[in-house]
Amino acid sequence: RLGGFLVAALAYLLQAHRSLSSRAASYVKAGHWAVVLGGSEGIGEAWAFQLAHLDMNLVLVARRLKPLEDVKEALLKSKPNIQVDLVTQDLAQLNESRIAEMLEGREVRLLIHNAAHVGATGSFLDADLGSFMSSVDVNVKSVATASYVFGNELKLRGVPGGIVLMSSIAGEVGSA
Repeated sequence: RLGGFLVAALAYLLQAHRSLSSRAASYVKAGHWAVVLGGSEGIGEAWAFQLAHLDMNLVLVARRLKPLEDVKEALLKSKPNIQVDLVTQDLAQLNESRIAEMLEGREVRLLIHNAAHVGATGSFLDADLGSFMSSVDVNVKSVATASYVFGNELKLRGVPGGIVLMSSIAGEVGSA
């Protein structure tokens, strides 16, 4: 299942883990929670495994339930002491109340936003506007919404935390 791209992503995550460990020791701790948007495959899945390795509990979010269930099963096989909650959510439809639900009742200290949407490709004026707007909803609106709600939750609780904003290379496709 690990292709060359995912192996490269894992190498990146190992490097990021070293940096994260030194700078984020106060909020990346066993028992704390992380929300991983786009956590069902690729780099988001790799983040989930890396955070599970640190004994963090996880809320994994993606559009389709089956891939989320597969990741959860694999995570719990390797780290049976963590908790993994699954949320099906189209990030194009993400709103403040939905993010608040993901945070509720959990000591969430880390938000990983790792999702991208490629709508229409090619020239902007020759493509379907709705497809471009879906890309904006996932690639811009969901990032701002999740970051805003999570950041304010940390501020309200007075605790440290972190936000990691990433995207697949798919977010780079297209032209005006």
